[in-house]
Amino acid sequence: MKAFRVAEANLCVYLHPSASKNIMQAVRQQLSSLIL
Repeated sequence: MKAFRVAEANLCVYLHPSASKNIMQAVRQQLSSLIL
């Protein structure tokens, strides 16, 4: 069984202008789509 580990990364997320109302939520959605 593989375990999770902590990693540090520099990320650049491109958001659609319509997502600029709530940037933190838009970034979370982008990151969760990468994980899944």
